[in-house]
Amino acid sequence: MASLKLIFQTYLVIFAIPFVTFALNPQEPKSFCERLLSEKDKSDCVQASQKTNMDWYAASACNSLVSDQMFMNCWGQIQNGLFNPEALDFCTKSDEDMDQERLACIVSLKNKNLSQKDLGTCLKSKDIGSFKNCADSKSQRAPASLDNVFQK
Repeated sequence: MASLKLIFQTYLVIFAIPFVTFALNPQEPKSFCERLLSEKDKSDCVQASQKTNMDWYAASACNSLVSDQMFMNCWGQIQNGLFNPEALDFCTKSDEDMDQERLACIVSLKNKNLSQKDLGTCLKSKDIGSFKNCADSKSQRAPASLDNVFQK
């Protein structure tokens, strides 16, 4: 009987995992360059993705933007930033919001490390503008950085 319970719990966990994961699927940023039409734009995009330190979740959020110009603008603004994947997901999930609002939301999260409590409060927002205002108003702490951890 105990083994049946263990098997049931294992299957429950296996089937529950996909429902718990974030909607943003992080991918290597250069893979998003395929969306661009001209070979020159694709080449410039690949070079930009290789020369910079880019958060893969943030790059995935930028890829949700419809306009290629906004996409490249987004890439320029997320460079060397740290982002919370759950917060980025909120910025990208609405089909009703325009690229400008999504871009402003994504960029506003750069290097913000909201506490779980503050993030939970902000995620209850009804729209991107309210979410961005909530995230901006919460106390900021410096995001964790490996550079700070391993300094001698």
